[in-house]
Amino acid sequence: MTRTEATKKLTRILGAINANAGLLHISYNKSSILEVQVETLHVFGSYSRGSLEPNDLDLIIVYSLPAASYQQFVQTAERPRYPHYFPKVNPESALRKLLRKPGEKMDIILTQCLDDLVDDESLIKTTDLVLLWSATDRDYASKVDAIKPDPAAGRHARDHLVSLKRLDDNQDTMEAAVKMVREHQLVLTRLSMSDIKLALNQSNSDRLNHLVVGAAIGRASAKVWPFGLWWLEQEGQAWGRNHSDKTEFYSEGRTHRVHLGRPSLRWMMGLFEHDPNVEKQCLICHIKRDEPNELLIFERGPNFESTRPHDSRGMGA
Repeated sequence: MTRTEATKKLTRILGAINANAGLLHISYNKSSILEVQVETLHVFGSYSRGSLEPNDLDLIIVYSLPAASYQQFVQTAERPRYPHYFPKVNPESALRKLLRKPGEKMDIILTQCLDDLVDDESLIKTTDLVLLWSATDRDYASKVDAIKPDPAAGRHARDHLVSLKRLDDNQDTMEAAVKMVREHQLVLTRLSMSDIKLALNQSNSDRLNHLVVGAAIGRASAKVWPFGLWWLEQEGQAWGRNHSDKTEFYSEGRTHRVHLGRPSLRWMMGLFEHDPNVEKQCLICHIKRDEPNELLIFERGPNFESTRPHDSRGMGA
């Protein structure tokens, strides 16, 4: 997008936040509304560096949930027949829908503690952030104007295996994974989702239907679970068991592993290091409209060398 287009989107969001001093309302049903207080909004990435054609807008919003408002929300949203029921409302997902229009190339990262997200060890450095709005300083227009266009800024050239924002990893982990693939310590095979004709056997179809109907997985996960089950079938493997959070599962013999949603390269590499039983691992990120959606299949390469002795205790050794 052009910088002018990005600025219009940014000022629209800032205006919506500023209109009520950062207090946003998320409707759950006719009788219950959840209040979310925006504390600060920061921009980073190519836009903050002055790029004339930023790939997207990268924002960090720090928010809080006012205690009194949340208690009232829970009480009004409870179902009378189920006194211990708490509504399954994801404030972060609802906030993104409130601020971002469908199809917009924008990455909104939400957190209740900026220190948990930004430090010298993470991909996002404190020096990369530009504070545009806070509850104590709401003059966002002058701060946006202060970010001057820079024709030389552009986007950083990267050889990442996949966008780092889609993974639960940091920059160092990505660089380590790229190096292992380049040096043939790991073999990476990519399968485009668009080239896959999904057709699951009866057992896997029933399993998937049970998860979806029982609301054991969310809508985003329901889109990628079939690809994980399909991959096991192509490998001649039967589903064995899944992790408690439903984002990770193994084949019956625990030789093949699937990790969905925001998978981790670090965890993948660690399993190859410490668990000789694992032969292949398939990482599948949540589907993004404007990015390649692929199955990333890893296995040990001809130059793979373990740097630690195997231990029956696994990754905790």
